[in-house]
Formats: sequence, C-alpha cells, structure tokens
Amino acid sequence: PAHHKILGYLHDELIGKPIWFSEPDDASADRLQNYLAYLVAEKPEPELYVSRNIRADGTEVWVEVKWDYLFDDAGEVASFISVISDITERQQAEEKLKKYRENLEELVKERTAELEEKTKKLEESEKALTNLLEDVNASRIKLEQANLCLLEQDRLKSVFIASMSHELRTPLNSIIGFT
Repeated sequence: PAHHKILGYLHDELIGKPIWFSEPDDASADRLQNYLAYLVAEKPEPELYVSRNIRADGTEVWVEVKWDYLFDDAGEVASFISVISDITERQQAEEKLKKYRENLEELVKERTAELEEKTKKLEESEKALTNLLEDVNASRIKLEQANLCLLEQDRLKSVFIASMSHELRTPLNSIIGFT
C-alpha cells in the first residue's frame, strides 16, 4: 500500500516486480540489490535506508525505508517488513541547504581571497611607508649636519668680518685722520 500510495503505481502493476524497479537507474538498482544481499548475509541491526525513486508519472520521490527482518522457522531471513515514508520535501530542503552552504563557502573563499589581496597591498604599502620614513629620517640627519656646518661657516664669516673690519678700520682711521 505504501508503494502504491507514494509511487503512484496500481496494485496490479506492483505484483511480481522487484523492489528496485522504481530506482532511477541501474547503479541505484544495483546499490539496493547489494544492500539487500548484505542484509540477508550479515543480518545487521535494522537501520534507515534512503533512496531516490521514480513515480509512475515520471516525477522524482525520495523515500526513507525503516525495515526489520521476518524469520522463518529455521531462523533464516524469510523476508523483510518495512515502513516507507515520503521524505521528498525534507530531501529538497536539505539539497537547498547544501546549495546555500556551498554558495556561502564560495562567498567566504572569495571574501578571504579579497582580504588576502588587500592585506598583501597593505603590507606592501606599510613596507613602502617604512622605506619612505627611513629616507626622511636619513634626509633629516643630513639636513641637521648641513645646518651645523652652515652655523659653523656663519660663525667663521662673522669672525672673519670682525677681523677684517678691525684690520681695515685701523689703517683707514689713520688715512682719514691724515686727510
């Protein structure tokens, strides 16, 4: 009844068909066959099985199967009993969430790359500013040295002019006096 309701096949259409007939492709059908063989051989604890199927109208449906064993008198697995639930909406929501997460991861990568590029540019600018500051400091030191040299030259000029003034004034005073 669950297969009939969820997959949209008539009861008579389901009779005699293998359980994997509604799988969308051979790989999915093989996966289900291998899983059923594993269940029969290994008899693990019951677990959920999630599968994508194709409805009678051709649309896709996701189902979750909760199963358990039915054993024969010899203790061998005779068949399975299962409850099938349509989880298409949940699967679609998870797929959307996955796409949002991938998109977010891509945005984070882009932003990270942008930030790394800006950080690199800032580091280059910082290096350039440091070099410029070093050049300015070197120029300041040279200017201070040149200023000291100019001050010394100014002092020497003043001494020279004072000496020359004295040396010139003494004979000139005599010449002016004689004149």
